[in-house]
Amino acid sequence: MDENPYKSPESEPEIEKRPTRPDPQWLETPWVNAALFSFMAWGGLVMSQAAIVDTFWPDVAPTLQLKRQMLPKYALLALPIGALMAWRTLRAPKSKAVFSVAVCLGLSGFVLAFIGILFFDLH
Repeated sequence: MDENPYKSPESEPEIEKRPTRPDPQWLETPWVNAALFSFMAWGGLVMSQAAIVDTFWPDVAPTLQLKRQMLPKYALLALPIGALMAWRTLRAPKSKAVFSVAVCLGLSGFVLAFIGILFFDLH
């Protein structure tokens, strides 16, 4: 009688393996998010400035040529906000506030243009 019924079966020792990390999605990297969020904020602010000037001060740029000449000025004015959004995204990449502010700034230009079209008869 070699076998003891109360003896536990012997098993091979398991080698602990390091858990594998999933590959990060390209949208989850902080640099891509910083670029996307800053571009959304920058574009929304450029469009907001254009809609505000076209709605409330139409005499500033009455012709299409003058409106085109004003766009680089709007872009330069909105550039610090876009850089600030990129910096904040890189500083706190998991923050939900950065995403919500970028979306609000990005959509503000469309909202102002829509209000200008509805109530101020923009063409």
